[in-house]
Amino acid sequence: MSYYSDYIIETFKSVYKIDPDINLNYGNSDSKISIQNKAFDYFNSEFINPPDIIWKEWFGTEIPFLFDNDNTLPIISYSENSVVINYDIIGSAFFFLGNWQELESTKRDSMGRYPFKESLQSQYNFAHLPVVNYYFDILKTVIEHVEGVTIERKLWKKSSFAVSVSHDIDKINSGWIEGSANSLKKGRIVKALKGVLLKVFKKDPWNNLNEILELENQLQVNSTFFFLTKKGNGNADYQFDEVSLYFKNIRDHNSEVALHASLNSYKDPEILEKEAGYFDKKTKGLRFHFLKYDPVLYSEVLDQTSLEYDSSSGFAEHIGFRNGYCFPFRPFNHTLKQASNFISIPLVIMDATLRSKNYMDLQLNSLHQISKITNEVENFGGLLTILWHNNYFSDFKFKGWSEFFINIINDLKSRGASFHTCEQICNIYKGNSGKI
Repeated sequence: MSYYSDYIIETFKSVYKIDPDINLNYGNSDSKISIQNKAFDYFNSEFINPPDIIWKEWFGTEIPFLFDNDNTLPIISYSENSVVINYDIIGSAFFFLGNWQELESTKRDSMGRYPFKESLQSQYNFAHLPVVNYYFDILKTVIEHVEGVTIERKLWKKSSFAVSVSHDIDKINSGWIEGSANSLKKGRIVKALKGVLLKVFKKDPWNNLNEILELENQLQVNSTFFFLTKKGNGNADYQFDEVSLYFKNIRDHNSEVALHASLNSYKDPEILEKEAGYFDKKTKGLRFHFLKYDPVLYSEVLDQTSLEYDSSSGFAEHIGFRNGYCFPFRPFNHTLKQASNFISIPLVIMDATLRSKNYMDLQLNSLHQISKITNEVENFGGLLTILWHNNYFSDFKFKGWSEFFINIINDLKSRGASFHTCEQICNIYKGNSGKI
């Protein structure tokens, strides 16, 4: 076995309950279960080119397998005494979970982020597929066949799947300006004037955190609120003491207060620790502002902090699975060649991704796209993480998006999903609060 196969098997075992004595061979045929190793030279080469890719069908779904150009073999070959997985599901899984395509690319967008268009998910149109979960399902199926057992999922076993709702609080003072300007552009003078009057005589329409809590109380869901500690220079439009007044009410609603790390904080663990220290109570996790982080520095920096989770791993430009995975996981630390100390809670769906003309530009006609994602998460009993900014609950500039959020939540509830804050997800994964 190799360092990366150990990591992938460890990640597999974090989700599925299997006998620790089961012998899996990667790269040879000396056990009852063997997995072909085609990726060793790839991960140990100084000169990296995009891997070969072929497509095979697994229970009705075409999925990609990397490091191979021969698609004539069956995915699994059964014999009397052994089973061979003919394609490198370990190397393929590590390519995505290990952020390999991002580490090897120097391309960045205008925000300094790895661009979605550079990814295999974009090039081959499979961002909606949690491909690592398919690889794990192949391995799970083989183990069940060989051992004559049924393998159970460890996480949220009483639910069809889990959902974590979150809100990045970027602006609470700009609704009257942006909303009124947007109304003027559309010739809605009365609505533009209303925004100004609200600001003068009441409060900004985007200063709506208590209203969001009331709505979620009616929907019987809780959520995580990510707050910036810095104002200006592309960060918050508020001072931290303006929002700290909401923390008690958020917690009283069984929701969570967490850090929205400022622009460029991803470079320095001391800055992240300082920003986390602004909060009145210890915060366990963060999400980077604009989802901006450097894949090269990501694990190494966060492993030097006391933060226990991050929920930034999603493409801003497209909904779906940046790491090809719909469960929490420990990212790979490439310096130490082992799993990180912190947990990644992948971000799957973001409102701005659906609406922005620079991203998917689906507006409110995106329920089909969301259902494709939800079906995949439900299929594997995974985790669906949703980001809905507070301003998207306001009719100022974002009319209809609050109702769209409600429709999504009601659909998820009808499917039997359970709802958890990011902190609760982290605790469940680590086993600190039992298994739900």
